[in-house]
Amino acid sequence: RNRQTVAALKPQLLADLETGELRYQQELAYLKGKNDAYTAFEQAKTLAANASLDSALKKLRVAINSEPGEARFYGLMGDIYLEKKQYREAKIYYNKALALDSEYYEYYLGRGLSLSKLGQTNAARADFKKSNALLPTAIAMKELGELSLIVGDSQSAKKYFQVAMSAGGETGQAASSAYTKLDLPENPAKYFKVSPFMDEGRLVATISNRTGFYISDFKVTYVATVNGKPMQRTITLGPISAGQQVLAESGFSFRQQDNVERVRVSVTSANL
Repeated sequence: RNRQTVAALKPQLLADLETGELRYQQELAYLKGKNDAYTAFEQAKTLAANASLDSALKKLRVAINSEPGEARFYGLMGDIYLEKKQYREAKIYYNKALALDSEYYEYYLGRGLSLSKLGQTNAARADFKKSNALLPTAIAMKELGELSLIVGDSQSAKKYFQVAMSAGGETGQAASSAYTKLDLPENPAKYFKVSPFMDEGRLVATISNRTGFYISDFKVTYVATVNGKPMQRTITLGPISAGQQVLAESGFSFRQQDNVERVRVSVTSANL
């Protein structure tokens, strides 16, 4: 079909079609001349993946000496220095990478992480936002959440953590834990499984801690309508470990002839 299309178009052209092979090879000639640089770069990536960071840096210096205009070489240098916790050096190389390619999200993300470790929170926040504008990532969202906490903006922090917690791995777990800590005081009932039942006329409930944290104390509120009259009682319990289940007595006792309706039991507050 392509050949048929070419045959149909060809009479309409002022000149013969060309394959462009010669011009293509001419354009690639520069890159082919830098083959050693890119080979060293690939070797550096392999070394870095195997935690041979100093050897990787040596390979990258070879690559940069041969081709100083490739942003990826500097970006990987930044990644390695970030891994080595040498944040000032990481920042320098991310700056160089961004000077050559200002539209790649990962350089902003790496520089933001470096700036955050250096205590330059405003600059870090700007880099994380720029990184997210280019390509949203859980890491950037989590870091923005932590920076929001530093300035006391817990509501923004919750929003960032909520997005990041959908990711898997350590980042998602860390974001989920941070979100839970912020959300628990506002929505404690979300984090406890409550199963009320009657036991020989007494209203009791099993309470399961699903927060993932040790809870120092929590309040359970019992509500019921007995013989047409509303009744309510709140008791304080604790501590309770993550995943632990306890039996909570309401203190309400009912006679066999009592009409008990609209029973509700919920955790109404909890403290870490």
